Amino acid sequence: QRAEPDLVGEAFTMAVEKSLKPSRLVATTLYNTVDDMTKGLSFSTQSLKKFAEPLAERAKEIGSIEAKNAGDDLVNAIMELPETISYGAMKDLRSRLLSRIDEFSIINKKAPAIGKAKQFISLSDNTIQTTLAKENPEALQLWRQANKIYREGSEQFDNEFIRRLVKQSVDKGNPEVIAKQIFKPGAISNIHKAKNAVDEKTWTQLKSWYVQDLLKKSTSPEGEI
Repeated sequence: QRAEPDLVGEAFTMAVEKSLKPSRLVATTLYNTVDDMTKGLSFSTQSLKKFAEPLAERAKEIGSIEAKNAGDDLVNAIMELPETISYGAMKDLRSRLLSRIDEFSIINKKAPAIGKAKQFISLSDNTIQTTLAKENPEALQLWRQANKIYREGSEQFDNEFIRRLVKQSVDKGNPEVIAKQIFKPGAISNIHKAKNAVDEKTWTQLKSWYVQDLLKKSTSPEGEI
């Protein structure tokens, strides 16, 4: 059948979302279980503030120049946190920092905000791990399991290449670019990433479009291949 690039692109986006949802649901359930098990526990923000303090001073000197790309808003927000917060707040903080990384990994991979956000996440993880190891080892095991499931889902269905494809389709309204972006000469690793992110039916549609596109480009005005 004739595979239209816009329909194939839409099918790709839907397949990725459908595949990602189950792993996210399992991870979220585990994270929420840890939340229930840690009611009353406090998690220190000291290490995050210690890292942020000199960055905040530097930001004051420089002013608002490229503030968001530099991650100044993240630094200021960290400095305004209470001395201790709940597990739920720490979890949401990590999610927001991850969201910033995802955003800039697409629009500006060189933004200093990415490095700062990653460091804040690392410090948050260390705080959670240290606190749970001391106060609730069972919750720590569930938290590690949730992280593993979330990470594996991200690597397969929400990696940088896949996010860029979906963003082009959704934000710019150009689903037809997805198939063309996947099948680029020599881009073997990206082809593997795309294949691993969708079901067999969707992948067959993508391959069908690619073969048809090759034939179209290889056909003379007289109709000869």
